[in-house]
Amino acid sequence: MDALSKKDKNVIIVFAVVGIIAWSIIGVRKLINDQPLPSEKLKIIEGDTPELISKANTVLPAVLAACPGLQQSASEFDFIRAEAATLLGFRDGVAIHFLVKNPNGLPDSIRRYSAGHNCWISINQANRIDVSKRACQSVCLGKKVN
Repeated sequence: MDALSKKDKNVIIVFAVVGIIAWSIIGVRKLINDQPLPSEKLKIIEGDTPELISKANTVLPAVLAACPGLQQSASEFDFIRAEAATLLGFRDGVAIHFLVKNPNGLPDSIRRYSAGHNCWISINQANRIDVSKRACQSVCLGKKVN
């Protein structure tokens, strides 16, 4: 039996290239669809006073840098608001208070663990941040904290 003709080899190569391109497109679409949609920048619009709201939005970049999960999880909160910080050493700062929805669409590793929790992220004027509950720390970091 003769080896494949040049025409047959070209047909096989074309089908292989088309298959690789199709496989690549499907893989890229899956990657894109699995990524969360970019949300608009988190902004705090509720709070005890306009001054606290302003202060919370001023320190928010530092909070988001320390809490990468906060921006990604914002749609899973019933509310997010600025309040007076009550922790010792934070009274000159601000607290960002949010309630995690129950049920929620957070990653499986923290979904049930954090559902229904009231969370406070306190930050003082020296940019020291405190997140006291482990469930809230998990939301803050975007992964379960043990």
